[in-house]
Formats: sequence, C-alpha cells, structure tokens
Amino acid sequence: MKKDGLDERTARNGGWTRVEDYILALARRRTARHQREGRPIGRMGPETPQPTLGAIPFLVMMAAFAVLFVGIAILAWPVHEQPHPPKAEREAGTAPPGWLENAEQEMNRPK
Repeated sequence: MKKDGLDERTARNGGWTRVEDYILALARRRTARHQREGRPIGRMGPETPQPTLGAIPFLVMMAAFAVLFVGIAILAWPVHEQPHPPKAEREAGTAPPGWLENAEQEMNRPK
C-alpha cells in the first residue's frame, strides 16, 4: 500500500479518476459475488406476478364498491310515495281596481 492510500494496481493505472474504471470495478465485484452465491450472471427471467399484488386487491375493492352501491341504492329508494300537498289557489289581490293607472299617473306627473 502506498502512502496516498491506493494499492499498487490502482496507483499503476492512474487511480480512480475515470468513470470507466469505477464501473468496471463494480462489474467485476458483481460478477465475483454472483459466482460465489451460485446465481447466474446476466439478466434473470421474468418472475410470475403474485396474485396478492395483482388482481385480488382490485377485485376485492370492486366487490366492496358494488356492495356500497347496492346499499346506497336501497336506502335511497322511497318506501312509499308521499302525496304532494295540494297547491294553494291564487288569492285575489285586495288592491282596488285601477290602482295601477293611478300609480303610473303619479309617477309621470311633473313636480
């Protein structure tokens, strides 16, 4: 080990100044780790989706909304129709005949 903290291989190549050196070292470590653990190197095949993470929660939520919909529809349906109150007949006004003409004349009269 040298005094600057780099081993001989790294010091000989110029240190960790290039991104390619860092990425290549990470790839070598990954390959070595995979070989030790017995895992295949490279991409793995796609995993089958878990039903608990896929369709089952969606179906449970749909069923819950359906139950809510039916419950609300049953509660909102009127049990029996209430009869409408009879409409009040129009009452004749109490103003004397010709009051509108008198009011118009008063408004148009100059002061």
